Amino acid sequence: MTRHSVVSQLLMDQAVKAAPPERAPWATAMAAEFEALESGHFRWALGCRLAVARWNIGRDILFVVAAIAFAAFLEMTLRPYLWGVIPHGILYANFYLLGLGLPALSAFGFAFLFPRHAGKAAVLMFAVPWTISAIAIYREWGANALDPQWQIFDAPQIVGYTAAFGACYVAADLGRRAGRLQSVLRAGEGRVTS
Repeated sequence: MTRHSVVSQLLMDQAVKAAPPERAPWATAMAAEFEALESGHFRWALGCRLAVARWNIGRDILFVVAAIAFAAFLEMTLRPYLWGVIPHGILYANFYLLGLGLPALSAFGFAFLFPRHAGKAAVLMFAVPWTISAIAIYREWGANALDPQWQIFDAPQIVGYTAAFGACYVAADLGRRAGRLQSVLRAGEGRVTS
């Protein structure tokens, strides 16, 4: 297989896996058409993946809206409340845990409850709080959150943002695995009792 065909095959496989259950016959037909093509595999696979993404937008929009609302609520109400209630000595000793932990814990919870949305959970639980923080930093102090002089977790921005995204990604992946394991265990219990 050439590099082009490997990428095409990966795109096509992902399109079939991501297709909603009610569109599975369409996805299977698209995969069969892909196999029958003599050329243009990449364009066909990319078109199929975009079609599946369009099918999923309606199903995913409620999750995305709920996750954004939750992350914004967390960042604008719960985190400032904790910062005001927790004594400063404890807050500074646990700053990394609170700063990275709350979004990561949220990503874990969303991915556990909705394993199919783990990737979106990781991105949203990272992006929404940090976007709100960047806006607040700019409004309150007039500082650009991407200015090289600004430090995140006592590190340059790229390190701080990477650590925050990494924490959310790992937590969401663990939540996805735990959610799928729970589904498998429930299915096993159902077979045993019937």
